[in-house]
Formats: sequence, C-alpha cells, structure tokens
Amino acid sequence: MKIPELESYVKRKDVIGFLRQYLRLSVEGRSLELPASLDVADAKQRWLEILPGVVNGFSAEFVTKLSQYWFLLIKKQGRMEDDSFAKDLLDIVYNNPQSVYKTEIKSESKPVQPKPSEPVQTAQTPLTKEGILHTSKLYVQREDADSFLITYLSFVLLDIKPQLPLSTVHDVISTQWEGIIARELKCSASPVFLLKASSTWFYVVHLKGLPTTLEKTREIYDYLVSRRKVSPIDPSKRQRPTQTFWQKWFR
Repeated sequence: MKIPELESYVKRKDVIGFLRQYLRLSVEGRSLELPASLDVADAKQRWLEILPGVVNGFSAEFVTKLSQYWFLLIKKQGRMEDDSFAKDLLDIVYNNPQSVYKTEIKSESKPVQPKPSEPVQTAQTPLTKEGILHTSKLYVQREDADSFLITYLSFVLLDIKPQLPLSTVHDVISTQWEGIIARELKCSASPVFLLKASSTWFYVVHLKGLPTTLEKTREIYDYLVSRRKVSPIDPSKRQRPTQTFWQKWFR
C-alpha cells in the first residue's frame, strides 16, 4: 500500500526525513517492515524490496543513502529488540540524527582502506591555495565533513571566495558539492560524506543565507569555526568551547 506522505521525502532525497516519517508511522501501529541486519548490502536489498510497496518511485542514489544511514542508525541503537526497536530508532532520528555518523561504516562493495593521516596545518605553515585544496581533499577522503567545510571555506582568509553551493534545496546542495569536489579537489566524495556535508550546509544557509559575496562567505566561515574548539587551519588563533560541532547543534 502506497503511503503518500513519504513521497515528498523520496523526491527530495531526504533520507532522514523519510525515516523519521516511516518510523513514526511504524510506532503508531502501521504495519511496516524494518530491516534488522547489521550489513549494508543486506539493508540495501531489503529496502529495494520494501520501497516499491510504500512509494511510487525512487532513485538508486536515494536507496544507497537510505541503506547506509539505516545501517549506521541500527548500529547506533545496538540492540534490535522487537518491542522497542522502532521507538529507539525514532528517538535517535528525532533527537540527534547526526550522532549516527560517529559510528564507523564499512563499504558494501570494496574492502576498508587505511584512512589518510590526519591533515595538520599549524600557525607556522603558510596558508596557500594549494595547501587548502590538499587538506580539504584529505578530509573528504576521511569523510570528515565538518573539518572539510571549515578548511575549504578558509579561502576567505586569503580574500578568495571559493566555489560553493548556492541553493537551499538539500538534494541540489548535495549535487553541487559533488561537482565542486570533483572539479576543485580532483576526487570523488562518498554518499555518506555528501549526506553529512549537505545536511550541515543546508542548515547553515537557512540560518545565515546564501554565500553570494565574500563577506557573507566569511560570516559562514566564522560561524562554522565558532562551533569547533580550534581551527584546523591555524590552531593558535581561535580558542573555542569544548563542545563539538554536532553537540552544539543537536543537543
């Protein structure tokens, strides 16, 4: 049986919104299947079987993002108990949806590769365009979206306005970030990274406005840095509160 209230989330590729609504309906008594396998490939296969019964259409990208987020979500919940499974997951999605990204994900299609070394720039390291691009690329490879955004936006410290998504629509933001990373950093971003970066950017541009000028970009950069203890570009200059970026937003 198709569920019309889920269609808009699928069209926007909003997996968090989709799961929030899907789990709410399950908790309220709707008979909906919930994949309970701690395996990304299994989760993807189950969602491919479930989705045609509840929505009219969906993209391959949506299923991939949904499966990866679902895997992290149930790993965060950890118990998969029949009586409280759906409610536990709904509580996480409502109260702290980004906390699931702290759970390590293993690729369904390739072996886990060693992560690059921690990118470090100190006050003694010259701030250059090449250095920013190199460090930004390393953060993309490490799927560290918060550090990537701050590092990439540090172009404003050189009075340069970087290429940025100029949209307030989540799936458009994701597509634009994917293109910018491919062009500027000469690398590809994983679906999990794009979901994290786009969710953060979606929040920021709705709060601060689109970065259409260098001054507006500086304002967004300062806002992002203010949520971090220190700046990854110059740790000596900006001492910050001890709360993490996501703790400040989703406490």
